[in-house]
Amino acid sequence: MRRVPGDVSHYHRRYHVEPSKPTTIPHFARGSAARRNPLKSERPAATMSALMIALRYLVDHVEAASDFYARYLGFAVKEDWGPVVVLERDGIELWLSGPASSAGRTSVDGRKPVPGGANRLVIPVQGLDSKRKELESAGVRVLSDRVSGPTGAWVVVADPAGNPIELFEARA
Repeated sequence: MRRVPGDVSHYHRRYHVEPSKPTTIPHFARGSAARRNPLKSERPAATMSALMIALRYLVDHVEAASDFYARYLGFAVKEDWGPVVVLERDGIELWLSGPASSAGRTSVDGRKPVPGGANRLVIPVQGLDSKRKELESAGVRVLSDRVSGPTGAWVVVADPAGNPIELFEARA
C-alpha cells in the first residue's frame, strides 16, 4: 500500500491512538523528509492524539501479578480481560499477559515466550531502602544489591512470575 505524503493513518493504527484529538506527531514519524532533517521540514506538522506508553509482561499467574503491582507498586486495574489485565500508573499502562493470552503463543520461529529476561520496568520511588525492606518482608525476591550511579540508586526485584523490576531513586 502506497502512502500519500502527510497521511498519518498508518501511525494511528500502529500506535493505537484516535486521530480525532490533534497533537503534534514526533518528527521521526512524519515521513522521510522529516527524518532527514527534522528542523527544516517544509510540511506542516501532522496531528494525532496523545501517544500511549505501554509495557507487556508475560506472567505465570495473572491474578498474583496484578495483586503484586497494585499492592506494592501503586498500579490500578484499568481493564481485566481474564488472561490479560491492564494496569495503569502515572499514564503508563502495564499489560500482564498470562499463558492463555495471545502473547503466550509460540512464535513463528518455534520459541515459546516466557516470563523474565533482561529488559525491565523502571519505577521511580522515594525511600529506596524502606521500599526494599517492605518488599523483602512481604516475601518478594530481591535480584540485586543496591547499586548507586551518577543519577541515583536502584535495586532490582522480581514480580511473582520472575519479571525484573527496577526500583529507582533519583539523586536529590
